Amino acid sequence: PGDPVLAMMANSLYRVCDFGASLYPGVPRWIPEHLRAFAGDWRPPEIWRFDPSGNKLVKMKTGDERIMLTVGFRAAGATPDIVFMAGPHLYRPAINLFAFASKTGAYLGSTTLTDYSNIRRFVSVGSDLYTAVENASSQNPGGSVLRWTGTLADPFHFIVVGKLDAAGMYIGEHEGRLFVTTWPKSDDLARFSNSATGTTTLAGLWMGPVIPGGGLTARHAGAWRKVWDISSYEPDPMVASTCGGGALCSFDGWLYWGTMQLPGQGYDTFTSRYGQSASQGDILTNTARATCVFRGRNFGTAPSVNPEIELLYGETNLPVYLPAAANKPGQWQFFPNNFSPPKFGRSGFGNFYDCYSWSMETNQGSLYIGTFDYSVSQFGNDAVLQKPVPPGIGADLYRISDASSPAVPVSLDGAGNVFNLGFRNMTSLNGSLYLGTASASNLRDLPGPGQRGGGWEFLRLK
Repeated sequence: PGDPVLAMMANSLYRVCDFGASLYPGVPRWIPEHLRAFAGDWRPPEIWRFDPSGNKLVKMKTGDERIMLTVGFRAAGATPDIVFMAGPHLYRPAINLFAFASKTGAYLGSTTLTDYSNIRRFVSVGSDLYTAVENASSQNPGGSVLRWTGTLADPFHFIVVGKLDAAGMYIGEHEGRLFVTTWPKSDDLARFSNSATGTTTLAGLWMGPVIPGGGLTARHAGAWRKVWDISSYEPDPMVASTCGGGALCSFDGWLYWGTMQLPGQGYDTFTSRYGQSASQGDILTNTARATCVFRGRNFGTAPSVNPEIELLYGETNLPVYLPAAANKPGQWQFFPNNFSPPKFGRSGFGNFYDCYSWSMETNQGSLYIGTFDYSVSQFGNDAVLQKPVPPGIGADLYRISDASSPAVPVSLDGAGNVFNLGFRNMTSLNGSLYLGTASASNLRDLPGPGQRGGGWEFLRLK
């Protein structure tokens, strides 16, 4: 405690490396090439139910073997009658869904949707439930917005009410419409890395039509449009192809949204295209992007009506790689971002290692933003990255009190546990803000008063 370098060192000692002795032999299809050496290190996910009246957290038992074939439960949604838990299939491009009765917690069954390969969020609008997904088929690339049309007796029915050019990730309501942030597909990144033109489908923000009284239907599927993409900020087209859209939330008249970049994704894409044409440290540092935060309002339907968009946290100037040409070696050069100087501060809220805006939620008149801070995973790499260790190790949580105010830190140390890498999810209930964390230190175990270990935590902000 209190020593960030020792905290990073300790974190590396609490990680599981089962390899071939794992419950999961073989290499799951979703694991990126640079992580395949760790292909066996996985755990079956779990489902828990929380009763706020008694502060009771109970593990749900399904007896369903499909849970062993689920990467994790990234999405949860509810109607007055049904609760859904959903996540990607472990070995194939598909989504697994599990359903429970809202009032009793009774298990209703599960299914696999083979038309889709990723899911992150549900959102309720009135009595309707929507989600955004990534399409699984190469014949139908991009993403979709789905509306639930099932019943308690027959729960697994959805219709397509939105078509997107890339994988749908986070979804929320603002100004009477649905908005979705997107990610480029992994094969888009590979295509960029090996192409001469460098074209790809970039991450962006999509806006749906005004939601009618009866909810969105299939006839609205073609009425969505892209109102922002990452190239409006990022001057390096190669780096732009590695960034995704992050969490989003409507607050104080504005729609807020963030960006995400998987650590190492910029390095992998750069070396795939250009080889090791620069030092490892230069490549790691100059292709990495901390999370940016934007906001917008007054989104219109006519092409001539431009929304008001602001960059709140970002970089004024960014490194761009200029490939070798005309007997000149490749070199890095700084260029202004393609948008404007940030209104409040630098990307990552000033922390280079805050690479995800992982969650956003409103509570008691404020907006909260949870990040993924991978500094605790970087023991020994801070010198290579040429970036100092931040003052706080562990996930960061920020609060914005109103549209005129900058974000202020609520926690810079994983809410008192440096082994919390990120605040992956948040929800408001009965005036309290509940947070779900992410951790890689599953062997961490220090029993005793005030001592906390690895694994996920379920927290309430008081």
